[in-house]
Amino acid sequence: MVIYTLQEIEAFLNEFLCPIFRYYTNLPVNSLVGRYSVETIMRENRPIGEVLVELSGCDHETAKQIITSQEMSEPLYRFDQEDFHVWITAIQEECDYILTTNYRRFPAQIGSIKRIHPREFYRYLSDMEYVFKERESNE
Repeated sequence: MVIYTLQEIEAFLNEFLCPIFRYYTNLPVNSLVGRYSVETIMRENRPIGEVLVELSGCDHETAKQIITSQEMSEPLYRFDQEDFHVWITAIQEECDYILTTNYRRFPAQIGSIKRIHPREFYRYLSDMEYVFKERESNE
């Protein structure tokens, strides 16, 4: 089991999450695909991939990536619809990852967007910091 120090947690929050929160604080909520949107509820028996493509308004290539994934053929009701706005926003913002601890009812991948646990992402950031320090010391 990995235990992070208070300093490591604060550094992660201050250096990574706070700038993101500051950026999005002033943006409007995506009400089209809110947590309890009628549009979402009416589609709950359709494949999740089709619904995401339809509501996100993504380009043809992204749509093809999303719909061809095996998990995206599952009915929407098998997933946590309270997270629907997160998926749509990730598609619209062309994210690479979605950080979540919800592995039970959250798709592993939506097109090229991968679900990743915050602990794994923190390790990735730590590894990248090490790589950058190594490069600097070799220059």
